[in-house]
Formats: sequence, structure tokens, C-alpha cells
Amino acid sequence: MSTRSRLLLELPRILRFGAVGLLNTALGYAVILGALQFGYGDVVSNATGFAAGLVLSFVLNRNWTFNRATGYRSGTIQRYILTFVVAYSVNLAIVLAARAAGLIDNPFTHLAGIAAYSLTFYLGASRFVFVPSRRLTRVSAPSINMLATQCWPELLVLLGILVAYLLLNDIAVSHDVTWQMWIARQLLGGATLYRDILELNPPLWFWMALPVESMAQKFGIPSVQAMIAAVFLLATIALALLSALLAERTARERGLLLVAAFVATIIVPLPDFAQREHLALICALPYVALIARRADSLPTNWKIAAAAALIAGAGLALKHYFVLVPMVLEIWLLLKQRRNWTPLRAELIVLSSIGALYAVAVVVFAPDFLGTMVPMVNLAYAGYETTFVDQFARPYLALWALCAFALWKQRSEATSLTVAAALAALAFSLAYFAQQKGWRYHSIPATSLALFATATLWHRLRWKSTTLPAGVAMAAAVFVPIYASLVHGPHQNLVEKEVNDLLSDSKPGKTVVMLTANPSSIWPMVEDAGLKWPSRHFTFWMVHTIFAYQNEHGQLSSELERLAQDVRQQTVEDFTCNPPEMILVDDFRYSRSPGFDIVDFFSENAEFRQLFAHYDLVRQVDAYASYKKSDAWVPTASSHCRTIH
Repeated sequence: MSTRSRLLLELPRILRFGAVGLLNTALGYAVILGALQFGYGDVVSNATGFAAGLVLSFVLNRNWTFNRATGYRSGTIQRYILTFVVAYSVNLAIVLAARAAGLIDNPFTHLAGIAAYSLTFYLGASRFVFVPSRRLTRVSAPSINMLATQCWPELLVLLGILVAYLLLNDIAVSHDVTWQMWIARQLLGGATLYRDILELNPPLWFWMALPVESMAQKFGIPSVQAMIAAVFLLATIALALLSALLAERTARERGLLLVAAFVATIIVPLPDFAQREHLALICALPYVALIARRADSLPTNWKIAAAAALIAGAGLALKHYFVLVPMVLEIWLLLKQRRNWTPLRAELIVLSSIGALYAVAVVVFAPDFLGTMVPMVNLAYAGYETTFVDQFARPYLALWALCAFALWKQRSEATSLTVAAALAALAFSLAYFAQQKGWRYHSIPATSLALFATATLWHRLRWKSTTLPAGVAMAAAVFVPIYASLVHGPHQNLVEKEVNDLLSDSKPGKTVVMLTANPSSIWPMVEDAGLKWPSRHFTFWMVHTIFAYQNEHGQLSSELERLAQDVRQQTVEDFTCNPPEMILVDDFRYSRSPGFDIVDFFSENAEFRQLFAHYDLVRQVDAYASYKKSDAWVPTASSHCRTIH
């Protein structure tokens, strides 16, 4: 048959395919507009619209565009999704290539991407998806068929990670992550942690940032963007290990679990992306699946077990509270296996080795953490603790209760993976209470693992026989945390506008500091503005305890008085070595210590009084005042001053 004859025969089908495309575009757009009208936001609305359009296009293409009297081979849905993934990837590749070539936000780029997407989708649908079963058997290579029917979950999640990274590679992160990368930059520049920089937390989080910061400097990209890329890489590795640990499951079940894991590790933690709890969650998930396999007595390659334990050990070592996770899982496994339990397993050997090596590394490479910071934290960090009542009065506690109710109602359907995920969520919730802060990011691992535990039951549910309360709880346990994270969006700093207004008076490269106890009052704004931070302290967190003790007892204890004197003298040394062009002052009206005057606190040091006398009040914005240094004043710096990078 000639090419012209084939085209004439193909034309009606092409026209039907185009008509279906117009219909699913119209439906998708209508759904997006409706969702936006109901306040669901861009991300949720867009995803819902695309999903609706994809479902409609499948139904119409299957029953109208490519209607086959002989029917289709099983696996049509999987092949359709795979074709969509490939077509969308072609579109994405064209857009990214155009951006790399300098064609940014160009409508013709998207037009070319849509054309390539449509052509690829049509060819895939006509030649691969909607073909008679006998033709598929004859022309489809076994490897392609296997890819479509067995590996589509991995391909789908990989595309999800790619798209998520493209959307989120420059999102806002919290002050803690910005400080982490700042410390890594100083360490690479020769600073000594816990001497030149007095940081509360153990060193592992900052050591982890060193290779990331090094790569950022090598390739000339912002530090935080490099860390976000590293987190996505870590999530990809974790999901690959999870996939390997789910190998015996059907593609449909594996797909559901991998999508749930993607949501739990990328979407739910969005407001506190790259925090330590986020990293611990990502690292713990494959280990949870590994222990579930052990409980089911399934054979596991020791290399996979060791790899899962390797990243779990790194993530769970970030805070000593996280040791509860492997402990709870191991106790459950012991009770389940009884006499068959053995400690001589690859994962326990690796976990124990990581714990021992980290302990030795702290003693050898960061001895000042134990000698300086631990006593300081024990003495003065209590000012940030809250009551158990306050910890319970958080919205995520209601979500945990909802997940617990859903899991209890469906306990007869629970698998070992369900139980392991639920126990890990319980262990992380105990870590949340043990920290006594009630901060949202402390709740991330428990919330995400509770969601994942609930999702493990979805493919096993008999929805028609499920009671209404149990069904509602099952659905809400999965969708409420997703909705809450998407509505909240990435990290938001509530005082960013006011502080940036004051920082605008300084140029990038200048030195600026804030006298405050709240890190989010100045971070990440000072870093984003390209300004230098001269203090060895993140913020002056210890003043809450000092103020509370002074109010309660009338005078400070000898230990707190010594600490207060040290902080004042350290600040004088820091400001003399690297004189701030501008000093911002927090009046503490929004803090847990209203009425505290931090300038008066530092002015008890005579050298600080003399130093601060060279600064003039410029203006006040809400709770923050700015003081500008006199151009004529140049302090005499010590020969031991460090360089700020």
C-alpha cells in the first residue's frame, strides 16, 4: 500500500484523535477553573484537571478513536500511562532544551513542545497502546511489553520526581537549612565548628552539607538550590531501594505504594523541605520496608539490606531521638519471629557500625560539641520547651488520631508493611514529644509514615463493605495531609517583608547582624540579601532562659551569669573583628520573652556600650529597629579574627 493510501486511511483516526484532544483539554481546563474557584490553588487544580482530561481521553480513544472489534490485549491502561509519560517527557525535554538555549518563557517553545507531545502520543496510542492483541504479540518486543506492564510504577514515579524537582528546585526553605549551608561554607573556608561557630546541634547535619556546598561552589550555583537537588537525589535513591524491596508485589500494588511514598517524602514535607526530620523520613522509609520483609520471612539480598541500613543510619543519626525508630521496629520483629530472630543481619551490622563510627568521629573531630555545646544546651535551652498540653494542641495530632482510627478499623487487612510503617510513625511521634517543642517540622516523619501506613491498605479494601466512618477516615488520612501541605506551600517567613525593608539599606557584601533570640527574624533574609553575618551565634537563643530565671529568682545563678558574660564578650569580639555596617534590634514583643531589652542585656558589658555608641538609630519597622554605624569609626581588630565567607 502506498504512503498516500495509508495516510488517507489514517486521516479519520487522526481527526478523531484531535477531537478527543480538544474535548479532554476543555474538560481539564474546566476542572482547573472550577478547582481554582473553590480555592484549591494552582498545583492541586492543575493536577486534578490533567487527571480528568487523561481519564476522558483514555475512554474516548479506546472506544471511539481506535475502536477494535477484536478487543485489546490486557495491560492497555499501563501502556497508555507509559505512553503519556514518554510523550510528556518529550515535551519537557524540548522546553528544557529551549531554556538552556536562552529561550525562556517563550510561547513558541511551548507550542513546539505541545506539537511533539501530540505526535508522540498519537504514534504511541496507534502503534503500541490501542492495537489488536495478535498484532501486539507479533510486533512488540518482549522488553517493551515488560516495561509497559511491569515497570510503569517506577517510570511514573521517576517522572513525578523529575517534574517535582523542576517545579521546586528554587523553593524557599527554612532558616535552619540556610544556616546549615552557611556553616558548611565557613567550614570549607577554614572555620572550626563549636569554636568559631557555636551551634546547638550535633555535627552530622553540617558534615553532610560539606560535599553539597563544595559542589555548589564548584558549579557556581546557590547553596540552597544545591541542597534541594541533593534532597531529591536522596529521595530518588530511597524510592529505588523501596521498589527493590517491593519486588514480589504486583505492578498495581507497587505503583500505589511508590506513589504514596513519593507523596509522603516530597509533597507532605513541602512546608519544611530539607529539614532534618525530612531527611530522616526519606532515609527511614526503605528500612521500614526491609523490616516488613524480614517479618514476612522473605529472602532479601544482603546488598539491598545493607544499602537500606546505610541511608537509614545516616538519616536517623541526625538526632538521638530517632534511635526510637529502629528500636521499636526491632522489638516488633523480635516478638514476631521469636526463636527465629537473629541479630546477625546485614542491616543491624551496618546500623551498629554507623552509630559507633559517628560516636568516634564526634569525639575525634568535634570534641568541643561535648565539652562546650552540650553543657551550654543543658543549662540554657529550656527556654524553647513547651508543655505537653501545648504539644497536643496542634492540628497534626488530630491527623495522627484520624490515621490511628482508620488503621484500627481496617486492622484485619493490615500487612507487615502496614504494621511496620505504623510503628515507625509511632516512634517518630514519641520523638516529637521527647523534643518538647511542638514545632511543625518535628511532626513531619510521623505524619508522612502514618499516611504511608494507611495507603498500604487501599488496594486491599473492599470499599462496598467498608463502613462510612472507616471509609471517610481512610480517605481523609491520605488526602488531608496532602491538601494541607499544598495549601500551605513552601516555607513562609512571616516577618520577611519587614526585615527585608530594613536590609535594603545595606548593599550585598556588607556586614549586618540582628540582636534577637529568634532565628527566623533574620534568617534566611540576611543570606538571601548577600550580606555577611559576623556573629558566631545563629541567634542569641540563651537569653530566653536568662530572662525567665532573672524574673523568677531576682538574680541569675552563677552558671547563667557566667554564660551571659561569655556571650556578651564573644559578641564584642565578633563585632570588633567584623564590624557590622548595620545592627538590627528585635524588641521581643512577639517572642516568649516580651519586655526583654536585648540592648540593655549586652550593654552590661562596658566594651559593648562603647561599641554600640558608634551606631545611630535609623528607623523602626514593626518590632525591628535598625542602627547604622558611623563612617568615621574603625575598631582595632585582633590578629586572631576569622574571615567570613
